[in-house]
Amino acid sequence: MLPTVPVDLTIEGAEAKVKEYVYTELSAALDSHSEREERLAEWHRAYKAIPKHPKKNWPWKDASNVVVPLVAIAVDNVSARLQKSILGAVDPVEAHLHMKTPYQMSNGEELTDAHVREWCKHYFEASGARDQLRTVFFDMPLWGDAFIKPLWVEDENTYHAYGPMNDVVAVPVPGYKGVRWYTTAPQDVVWPTGFDSWYQLPWFGERLRLTWAEIIDMKKKGLFTLEDITPLKAHKKQREDKRQQVNKESEGLSADTQDVYEVWQLYMMLEIPQKAEDESDPVFEECIIMYSLDGDMLLRCIYNPYFGKARHFVKVPFLLQAHEVPAMGIAEQALPLQEEASTAHNQVIDAATAANAGIVVVSPETNVSPNEEIYPGKKIVTPNPTKDVAIYHISEPSPSLAGVEQQASTLVEKRTGVSIYNMGIESATVGSRATATGTTALIAEGNQRFWVSIDDMRHAIEELLYLTIAQEQQMRPDGYEWAPGKYIQFPPGDPRLTLGLKLTITSESVNRDLEIQNLQLLMQVLNDYYMRLMQLGGMVLNPQFPPPQKMLAMQVMTSAGIIIKKFVERFEIEQIDAVVPTVMQALATMSQTMMGGAGGPGAMAGPPPGGAPGAAPGIGGGPGGLIPSPGTLGGPMGGPTGPGGGPPRVQ
Repeated sequence: MLPTVPVDLTIEGAEAKVKEYVYTELSAALDSHSEREERLAEWHRAYKAIPKHPKKNWPWKDASNVVVPLVAIAVDNVSARLQKSILGAVDPVEAHLHMKTPYQMSNGEELTDAHVREWCKHYFEASGARDQLRTVFFDMPLWGDAFIKPLWVEDENTYHAYGPMNDVVAVPVPGYKGVRWYTTAPQDVVWPTGFDSWYQLPWFGERLRLTWAEIIDMKKKGLFTLEDITPLKAHKKQREDKRQQVNKESEGLSADTQDVYEVWQLYMMLEIPQKAEDESDPVFEECIIMYSLDGDMLLRCIYNPYFGKARHFVKVPFLLQAHEVPAMGIAEQALPLQEEASTAHNQVIDAATAANAGIVVVSPETNVSPNEEIYPGKKIVTPNPTKDVAIYHISEPSPSLAGVEQQASTLVEKRTGVSIYNMGIESATVGSRATATGTTALIAEGNQRFWVSIDDMRHAIEELLYLTIAQEQQMRPDGYEWAPGKYIQFPPGDPRLTLGLKLTITSESVNRDLEIQNLQLLMQVLNDYYMRLMQLGGMVLNPQFPPPQKMLAMQVMTSAGIIIKKFVERFEIEQIDAVVPTVMQALATMSQTMMGGAGGPGAMAGPPPGGAPGAAPGIGGGPGGLIPSPGTLGGPMGGPTGPGGGPPRVQ
């Protein structure tokens, strides 16, 4: 547990001053936050496809009341895409140490990139961070923002065993110890208005709903500086927030919830109380406060215990808005168009109903009473059926209404960036006539829209990892063995300066088929280059080819090698010099191989010092050299010699 230092509130009037400041700030922020909760509830209802009214009685009773779930379609698709971006990677974190001198861990090992990368992968699984991120990936597209905080925990489990007297005894067993991530619903996060950036806020807070058992447990752990919390017990209440109302509405529940106690945890820059005679400038410190607005009780007031006074609370935006604190989500983008599509859809159904189900008009001479129902198979007795019974249709189906619904769906695709191709569906316009290359190109172009959100998400999760490592530095400075034979110890100081963390985003190559197709193209180009390079090697070794032709072939292959290397660089291939060897590298390797084996038993004998008939002399005059010198042609008929070449040979 993090060591904490409480703010001194024993100074006369200090506690009352802090409570007054917190009450004023929180009350003002909640007035505007209630309006935001209304909007969030509206987006939540749109995702659940809940109509505004349970029944629709216009243009007649129980008319069509369907909600076209365009918001849910887009949100689910984007949520899956974001989840695949992080959790789909085998190694989600890349680590690069930027230390000038190697860091020696206490177990004697040198800290490497692999240590950090393997620990991060283990942390994602062991701490439950992967499950918390799934909630983040849903909150981002729906609400626009997700909120997550890393907290140090030391779990303890209870294991039951048989004692010496064959009685059952409870044995405490240590559980997970380390940093654990917790997500907070956007409806429970509040901040003051009038600021342009999240990082500019002087304070923000989160609403905690606690049971009395949880409050007692927190008191036992020393999380409250207020010793007497009994007055808080009088302020239990039912959940009445908008999010809970939408949940009950979607699940069809009417029962009340369990009584809870609302406590606000605030992260704020607080003016530290000073004595009256102290005339120095005010002192502001980062503090963490627990406050009950219902009971006006200051439960906790401590200095920020984290290294660097960092606020361990991260906001993960979906689509940042310039000069606004909240980000924009899919629901906010698609809701107006969903309402338009739903209206058009219901009008199509109502028009079809009115056109198909006509009004039956009968004369008084029939045996049908005024309130008697008419239905298929009904028998009516009348002296003149053709005149006494008539059916009138009050409407005709309108083909234009279906186009309105389709247009609204198309506008949602343009606004959100989620097209039918992203959902694995063929285009209704092109159909099966679309080529695979054209379709994958469209998908790749459409994925550019999501890169903005993915990049912001990656940056936020990197910040979470930095905050997690900072707590590891603070709580386990000597390191620890996280698995048998696996040890980790982070260097002291800001991890942002010593470590370089980069999340691997699989959505950078979102379409696997396109990636495979590109790799196949690369292999085809390289195989052609390798084949031509081997043919050049055979030409150089063959004395039947004239030297000018060999020189021309080498020049052509040298130029081709430059182009091939430029082409391969676009694929971000490592060790590109080994993948694309140059002509000179290949010939030098051949020359070294033949020269190295010239003196051994069974070695290939090289040509005489002057060069074999038709063979080009080597650079430096070595026997049987493979790389021709500039200006050295040498030939079957004995041309001019170059530097290091032998005398002309006469046949």
